[in-house]
Amino acid sequence: MSVGDVAKAAGIEWAAMTDKSVSFSFLVTKIRKCDEGVVRRLVECHLNQEYLQWEKRAEEDKKRYEREIAAYKNKQ
Repeated sequence: MSVGDVAKAAGIEWAAMTDKSVSFSFLVTKIRKCDEGVVRRLVECHLNQEYLQWEKRAEEDKKRYEREIAAYKNKQ
């Protein structure tokens, strides 16, 4: 069984879990048995996804701010 096969099987189980914090450590534990490099890449990917989530929220908040400040300035 290759690392890819283990990752695929673990990913299917991970997707079915509801508590993502527990499920991520479950996925890492499953894959760690095969290859440390894979675990490192998964963690980096996970952190990158979290970063992108916050970047998206910041972008939306900036647009909201610009709308609200424009509305405020128009009232004056």
